[in-house]
Parts: sequence; structure tokens; C-alpha cells
Amino acid sequence: NWEVLCQMLNKDPVHGELTLDEYLLAQEITLANKAEWEQYVREHMRDLAGRADKDHDGQVTLAEFTGFACAYGIRVDVALKASQSLDQDHDGFVRIEDVLHYLEEFYYSDDPSSPGNNFAGLLNEE
Repeated sequence: NWEVLCQMLNKDPVHGELTLDEYLLAQEITLANKAEWEQYVREHMRDLAGRADKDHDGQVTLAEFTGFACAYGIRVDVALKASQSLDQDHDGFVRIEDVLHYLEEFYYSDDPSSPGNNFAGLLNEE
């Protein structure tokens, strides 16, 4: 999040700005320690899943995931496509562990065909 990035780079989180080079440096620092990255992402994903899980049953449906993504300004068709691609077992749910796996692929895999690269699709189609 913004505060973590600013702290990492000794920037003021209220009035500070980051250049692209500074942002990329922060990403490089974050990704260098995979265990810390995973812990941070796991906590963040649990928080997001808790907010997306509207019926509080502990599972995020494709509709909940799509609606949550749309709340962040992602187009419905793009969010639906992403939620469907993240539901690899086609049971109608997006699981935290699956999302973590796909995020790990997105950030760490050298394989351009990794399913985790669908996260880039969210950014590229907007």
C-alpha cells in the first residue's frame, strides 16, 4: 500500500510523490524477499477477500469477485474474464490460495503463458 511504499523510500505519505523509477525500486526491494512478500500479500488478500465476500460464507464467488473488481474501476467484462480465469477448477469460486499462486506466477515466473499473467490482462485491457 501507499504508506508501505513511502516508508520504504523515506517519502512523506501525505504530500510525497513517487517517480516511476522509485516505484520500480520499491517493487524490486519487495520482491527480493519472497517470504516477506508472501506474508504481506497473504494478509492483504485475506483482507480483500473478506471485503469481497458479501455473504460472509468464507468463499468468494465469481459474482462477488467481479463486483469487487468493478468497485475498483475495472470494466465488468474484464473483471468477469479475470474471475473466470482464476477459477481454475470451474466450481464458481475464487480462492485466496489460488489468487496467491497466480500472483506468485505473475511476479516471479518467467513463463509468459502462466495463468497468473491474467493479472496483467486486467491492467492491459483498461
